[in-house]
Amino acid sequence: MNRLDANSSLSSPSYSASPSSTASFSYPFADSVRELDRQLAKLRSSPSKVLRDGKHVTIFVDMFSFAPEEIEVYATANRLTVRARATAQFDEKNSVEKMFMRKFVLESDIIHDTISTDLNKLSMLTIRARFVAFTNS
Repeated sequence: MNRLDANSSLSSPSYSASPSSTASFSYPFADSVRELDRQLAKLRSSPSKVLRDGKHVTIFVDMFSFAPEEIEVYATANRLTVRARATAQFDEKNSVEKMFMRKFVLESDIIHDTISTDLNKLSMLTIRARFVAFTNS
């Protein structure tokens, strides 16, 4: 007897999910959800690349499954965050939301006003910033 049955005059129906009854059920958006999972797994496993040339720091992040308007880049005192969020609407009642976030520690001598971003045709996001010692270059 479960807690609801013990404390209430209402009884809940008993359901059993046998393997044969669940095997015949087909989720209508299973293929789409699997594709989103595959894309997110690729994003998680694709490394970012950080290059320092003495004057600048350049960060490359593969954002292949997000549109430009779904991506935001922001910096705090010592951290740069790349965040993306998209919703795939299947019908009036069903949707899947995918999210991506990657954080980078910024050196203290980065000038925040020089941070620039560019998303190329291959969906490679390039973030570039200048070090304090090289403000005139």
